[in-house]
Amino acid sequence: MKVMRKLRNAYPYALIIALLVSCNIFDNDDDEDTRVSSYDLNSEIIQTSVTNIKTGLENVFSTMIEDSLARVNLSRAFVNDAIFLNDESGYFFIATLDDGRIVAHINQEILGTSLLNNQDVNGKYFVQEMINTVSTSGSGFVEYFYLNPATGEDEDKLSFVSGISSENWFIGSGFYHTESQQQYEESEANELVVADLVEATSKGISGVFNEIYTDSLDQLAFSSNLIDEITFFDDESGYFFVFDMEGLCIAHGAEKEREGTDMWDIQDSKGAYIIRDMVGLLQNNPEGVFYEYYWRNPNTGNDEPKKSYVTMIPNTSYFIGAGVYQE
Repeated sequence: MKVMRKLRNAYPYALIIALLVSCNIFDNDDDEDTRVSSYDLNSEIIQTSVTNIKTGLENVFSTMIEDSLARVNLSRAFVNDAIFLNDESGYFFIATLDDGRIVAHINQEILGTSLLNNQDVNGKYFVQEMINTVSTSGSGFVEYFYLNPATGEDEDKLSFVSGISSENWFIGSGFYHTESQQQYEESEANELVVADLVEATSKGISGVFNEIYTDSLDQLAFSSNLIDEITFFDDESGYFFVFDMEGLCIAHGAEKEREGTDMWDIQDSKGAYIIRDMVGLLQNNPEGVFYEYYWRNPNTGNDEPKKSYVTMIPNTSYFIGAGVYQE
């Protein structure tokens, strides 16, 4: 059975997602639908988002940027705009592993400062715990209290952190959990995971385009290198794709040979004009929309039904998407 990347090193009393499958986050051997809690859903969104962007930045650093200062500037451009989750409380942060110095953060006032000895309201040295988690396990969850930018209050937060080895940094992101007992059907949970992954990546790319790579050729190279090594779900059937509004494939995480080709007239096995349809939907829904079609699953090699979320990359003529194969 194909399984999605499981949550690792969660805080002791954090609820762990029990069974995960590649195209459905939760597997259930019974006929009844699996119900997904908002806590488990947000945990999966955060872990996968951090893992994706860590992978993408590592590849960009190794292929495009050798200078450490240039890496800092690109990281800040990406992080500044990559806001996600429904209440827009989700964001990325990057810090050094040796002294907890903030490399990139939406709070511009703490850039370059060390938070190594900062404590939360309960006295926890949360940055020290993050560094220890990455140093001993490579990645993991840390729970602490921190200011929620959406409410202006210190709230209970669960973050996932992972090391960026090329610069001795770590990247993280988290969510503020409440007493909400909201439950989701598994199909809705799948859609929410994919949508948040796409939204975060879209906004981050936009920030880099606006501040770092303004030339179209540089933008093409960055897009390709960012998503080239990113796969998600344990069977690696999840990936990103980027197109312009005329059907030119800018970047493709599963079929790199399609990059630079015109896919305007491509049809799925049922005759649907995939890119034409996506463009048409985005003209009326630039903020994001789902689209269903058939496409080859890179894990199985089979033509399978797929539901993708696509959105315009802000301030560009490109759109980005990712999807989940349906059982």
